[in-house]
Amino acid sequence: MKNHEMTPTEGSFWLQMCPATDFPVLERGLEVEVVVLGGGIAGITTATLLKDAGHTVAVLEADRIVKDVTVGTTAKISAAPNLVYDSLLSRFGKATAQKTALVNTNAVEKIADIVRERKIDCDFRRLPLYIYTESDEKAYKIKRECRAARGVGIAGLLHRRGPIAV
Repeated sequence: MKNHEMTPTEGSFWLQMCPATDFPVLERGLEVEVVVLGGGIAGITTATLLKDAGHTVAVLEADRIVKDVTVGTTAKISAAPNLVYDSLLSRFGKATAQKTALVNTNAVEKIADIVRERKIDCDFRRLPLYIYTESDEKAYKIKRECRAARGVGIAGLLHRRGPIAV
């Protein structure tokens, strides 16, 4: 029997559990001050903040909300996304990496504020972020990233064994 790897859409929680969206196509000649590209968490948050500031906004999504990037994720928001701090430190220096950490931390807090203030029923919870691997090469990268993140103010611990049961 051949191993079958699921494509992101086959195993996607979001496509299985979320109803299909059916937003109207934008009218020809529609005028807005700001166009936000992408209907994921970042795009919707951006559009919300701009609308709250009094701007007219249109959100453009190429296909379906939660289909492209979000479909293969856990819909998490994090101040430590995708192993970025080690690269930022080496390429741009500590000041830029610290500014990025501050912006990412503030973004998470802003989303938490929006959820709380608007009483949005979205199962928002603060949970630990775990990055794991079985690869020695990737483990080395994760160790470097953990050190770099701590160096710019992102709290984190490095465990040799995580909470995953097999």
